[in-house]
This record gives sequence, structure tokens and C-alpha cells, in this order.
Amino acid sequence: MTAKVSVSSACFSYGEKEVWRDINLNVEKGETICLLGPNGCGKTTLLNCIHGDLALKSGDIYIDGRNIKTMAVTEIARSVGYVFQEHRAPFPYSSLEVVRMGRAPHLGLFQAPSRDDTELARSIMEEMGIGYLAAKRYTNISGGERQLVLIARTLCQQPEMILFDEPTSHLDFKNQALVLRTISRLTRKGLTIIMTSHFPNHAWLLSSRVAMMDNNGFVALGPAEEVMTEENLSETYGVRVKVYEAKDDHKTVNFCTPEFVPTSKGEGVDDD
Repeated sequence: MTAKVSVSSACFSYGEKEVWRDINLNVEKGETICLLGPNGCGKTTLLNCIHGDLALKSGDIYIDGRNIKTMAVTEIARSVGYVFQEHRAPFPYSSLEVVRMGRAPHLGLFQAPSRDDTELARSIMEEMGIGYLAAKRYTNISGGERQLVLIARTLCQQPEMILFDEPTSHLDFKNQALVLRTISRLTRKGLTIIMTSHFPNHAWLLSSRVAMMDNNGFVALGPAEEVMTEENLSETYGVRVKVYEAKDDHKTVNFCTPEFVPTSKGEGVDDD
């Protein structure tokens, strides 16, 4: 069976500065994979390469068996949605108008969205529980609401795969929960999802597999319960990490935190 996305012997560099090399990754249809790693290791760059926004120095990327080098931008957009880390609308569009923009890959040059496109956008917002935002200006709603509108816009493309770049960045606890719940719902619907996160605990909550990256490429790749070890996390983030397990009557929950040794003044410092 052909993988939804296949990254083969990929190398990327900005000029003379190499970001990563020899990246190999297969993502199956309906799978959710989380990319973890410190700032600057190239997680977002990898998403941009998969989306066709950046060109590899060497290697290949395939979507449904097709090399993206042979695909038009609109072809990629119909298949792959991208929810960026930050987005600012240049004009005070309504949230419904922003969501409806997701239909752009399906429209011809100078073709305006149809009534059906508008109804699709409205129905997606209602399904996501944000129908109340339809008439509100995108520039006037909260950061968490904007992120949910962007997810709705991406769903309006009707892609089979969505790339999420730090989907909970800059959000408070409640809005993080709302966004994570939405992503979880999308995985249950069978969409293929690749997401980056600064929060390793998200990988246990959402992903079927984890790719842990450092400045040289992948440190580990596999099921979360196998690769999210104290050793791998410590190597990836360059700080000692402790993994914990909590149990209740229904399930087991894993989580991790940096490991600190308290000083006599009650401060926490790394003991290295």
C-alpha cells in the first residue's frame, strides 16, 4: 500500500547552512505523527518542504506516490492543508469569509465562491462548534478562536492530510485544550495529520507515532510509548527529562518534565 507521504533521503539547507540531512519518513493514510525537537532543529522547515513551499537540496517527497516536484501548487493544496503557527488577516474579514477562503484551490482564476462554498464553510464551523463566530471579525476574536477558524478554513479545502505547525503556540490552557480536542476529533475521522509541538506531552495525547529531531535529523522514530523515553527526550532537548506514569480506573497517562534538583534556597537548578 502506498504511503500518504513519503520523505526519502531528504536534505535541506539555507545556502551553505545545512538544516538536516538523510531524513526518511513514511506516513500512512489516517496516521497521526508528532514532530518533536528544540527550536531551530528544522521541524517547521520539514512541514514547509512537505507542503511544497521549500525545495529540498537533495532527496524526494511523495504524496500518494507522486513526487511533489511534478505537482502544481493547487494540486498539493487540494490534498494537503496547512495550519500555520501564526496568521494575521490583512483586512477585517468576517470569520466565515476566512473559512470560505479554504475553497480557493477548488476555484478557477477570478472565480468567486458559490453559495455551496459558503454553506460548506458555515456547516464546518457549526460542526466544530464555532458557528457563533461566523459574523465576527477575524481580527477581533481571541487567539484560540482564531486558531479554530484557521482549522475550519483548512477543512474547507477538504484535504486528506493536514499539517499543523505548533497548533497550541501562545494559547492559554483552555484554548490549548479546545485545539487539541479538535485535532483528536479529526484523527478519529481518518485524516492524516503531521504536527509539530514544543510540548512533548502532546505526543502521548494525540499521536500514533513520534519523530524526535535534533540539529542533525531524527533522534528516534516510532510509537510514542517506545521512543518517548527519558534517554531520548534528554538527548533531544539537551536537558535531563523525567518520565512519569499516572493511572486511574480507566487508563494510564504518561507525561514528562525537566528534572531539577532543588537548592537550599528552594530554587530549582539542573544538577549537571
